[in-house]
Amino acid sequence: MQNPRADLIVGNLSSAIERGLERAETFYALVAFVRSSGMSSLLDTLRTFVNAGGEIKLLTGDYLYVTEPDALESIYTLGPNVESRLWRSNGRSFHPKAYLFETGDGTEVIVGSSNLSLSGLTAGGNGIFA
Repeated sequence: MQNPRADLIVGNLSSAIERGLERAETFYALVAFVRSSGMSSLLDTLRTFVNAGGEIKLLTGDYLYVTEPDALESIYTLGPNVESRLWRSNGRSFHPKAYLFETGDGTEVIVGSSNLSLSGLTAGGNGIFA
């Protein structure tokens, strides 16, 4: 068993996600919301990942109606290896932010405070990559 490693990510979560996708077979994203700005910034990387045989599984929510329908629609353009689900909050708080990369060797995970939005992935992006 390898020794666990943890790295602090400050300011550019997008690069960490791109690095994780280079090694992953399946990418899981659990976020409170998805915005078009975030999907636009990652769409080419996600398309390359899916075209190489990778799978994407996304769970997001409708809390405060921040998730944008266009953002969810854009993920469907990536093809059949993408599964997306929307959690209906019924007004209850829903604020998860975690990204998991399943690789042939195990898993890597990012847990932090950034959703799939441009500000979350760039200027506001931070978390722990373990």
